[in-house]
Amino acid sequence: MTGKFLKNKTMEKLKKWWSVWGQFWGFIFMIVYLNGFWMIFTDEFQSDWRYPASWLIQFFSFAGIYAWMSRKYGWRLPKDIKDTH
Repeated sequence: MTGKFLKNKTMEKLKKWWSVWGQFWGFIFMIVYLNGFWMIFTDEFQSDWRYPASWLIQFFSFAGIYAWMSRKYGWRLPKDIKDTH
């Protein structure tokens, strides 16, 4: 019973943390991951069509998940960023 209590308590902390910091860290993760994928497989991108296709699939998948999470958690752009774009 103690393990289940700790698991629920940990998940609640993670959900609370993610609702505040998920917008920032999720975006950073997507940028770093997609750029890293591109740099690691640079040669393969030019010789095999599957690498660019998989990159595009990952890009749109991440964008879709990010958009869904932004609606779920109510993330909004800060006013100063929204005014400049």
